[in-house]
Amino acid sequence: MRKALYIMGILDDSDVQWMSDTGSRNIVPPGQILIRAGEMPTSLFILLEGRLSVQSHTSEVASLFAGEIVGEISFVDAKPPSTSVIAAENCKLLAIPRKLLSSRLDHNAGFAARFYRAVSVILADR
Repeated sequence: MRKALYIMGILDDSDVQWMSDTGSRNIVPPGQILIRAGEMPTSLFILLEGRLSVQSHTSEVASLFAGEIVGEISFVDAKPPSTSVIAAENCKLLAIPRKLLSSRLDHNAGFAARFYRAVSVILADR
């Protein structure tokens, strides 16, 4: 949960409201692939409940829990991820479509500065 608090603490209330309004809340079953290695993610995800498995080939390299931000690195380096992210159990997620988030980042300099600062804090904590 700490990572979600980082990003929410750096963003303005209006930024958080935009993310909440723009994103869709989804429940995904175990085994569903959210992010596939080698393919650009379609959304930025905030894990609200459950556990996600980060996998390289067929090995789990990390587990993600409630509050984690998923898919943020592709917004920073604009490259497809090298790992896949799969629901390890029933998960509740907020999915913010990549195109809408990219447009917001391109057209709102204040939001972009706060968003990239928040992502930097998250990455520095890893």
